[in-house]
Amino acid sequence: MNIQNITAFLAIVHTGTISKAAQELYLTQSAVSHRLKSLEDEINAQLIIRCQGRQGIKLTAKGEEFIPIAERWLSLLQDTHRLSAGNNERVYLSIASVDSLNVYLFPPLYRRLMQIEDPRLSLRIRTHQSNEIYRLLEQQKIDVGFVLRPIILKNIYMQEILREKMVLIRKAQSTNGSKLLFISVSELNPEKEFFINWSPAFRVWHERWWPDGLCPELHVDTAALILKLMEEEDCWSIIPLSMAREFQKTGGYQIYQIQEEPPERVIYKLVHKFPRPSRLPAMQLLDKYLEEFLQGVGDGRA
Repeated sequence: MNIQNITAFLAIVHTGTISKAAQELYLTQSAVSHRLKSLEDEINAQLIIRCQGRQGIKLTAKGEEFIPIAERWLSLLQDTHRLSAGNNERVYLSIASVDSLNVYLFPPLYRRLMQIEDPRLSLRIRTHQSNEIYRLLEQQKIDVGFVLRPIILKNIYMQEILREKMVLIRKAQSTNGSKLLFISVSELNPEKEFFINWSPAFRVWHERWWPDGLCPELHVDTAALILKLMEEEDCWSIIPLSMAREFQKTGGYQIYQIQEEPPERVIYKLVHKFPRPSRLPAMQLLDKYLEEFLQGVGDGRA
């Protein structure tokens, strides 16, 4: 099979249209259509139906069946190229996580992985939002993903790995060390909130106590901005406990346990159901050290 035809087919599947696939591959639409037709002729089956009156496409039954075959074929070809290059001294692993995990939770895990000497592990760490991580994993541009939102996809295996308590932080001139104080939502000014929408469940809980008409001081989609921008003592934010402990290390932040407890933050690990064979040793190493790391988080050591 021709790798260009396989790549064109998968691009159409992942983008949902031939025009978007052409943009992703830097080709004309006619070139992408020609590659699709060549692939269909080779396997003697129609894979995709163009929807009349709109740009979208529809997969045939054969097309649905061919997706995992195409992904495995492409994965094996990439591994063959790597083997022929003689680059076997290291094992490679690409991980993508949302920023709050990469910055505030996983650095000790990444440092531990970097210390492995036999075999040497070459890591690539990427930061994306959850939806983008699913897309990258579907396209096998990454090997493992860590996300906060569950989405059921045919070729993605999802595993819940950790639940974290959500707590409140705010600036304070004096703190009580690591001791958790208690606070009620009735004591909080919603106009002084630094808000992150952690999950649909968190949003439902939040709207129960503070309807949308009460506008937070700041909406953010990246956790690091809270640390950079929160300066006033009456400002506050609800964040995971592991992240709050990292904030507290910088000084000047007090952690509070909320009496009307928010839902926990749930972290999910994602892998492709047909991972690239050359990445399996690195993925097994990750599983080993991830288990140790999560035990440390549960014990309060990580």
